[in-house]
Amino acid sequence: MTAAKFAVLLGAHLIGIALVAWIQDRLAQRRHDARARLDRELVDALNAYNASKER
Repeated sequence: MTAAKFAVLLGAHLIGIALVAWIQDRLAQRRHDARARLDRELVDALNAYNASKER
């Protein structure tokens, strides 16, 4: 294997690793956002329920 071929393969491998890490980060951020949105919706629903009980 020539040095140029090795450099190309190494570069492609490192780009692939960086791409997978970026995708995992984006998916984790989406999960975090979805959980936060659900938490807010649950709190709003509980607040509405408690407010209706007080009346």
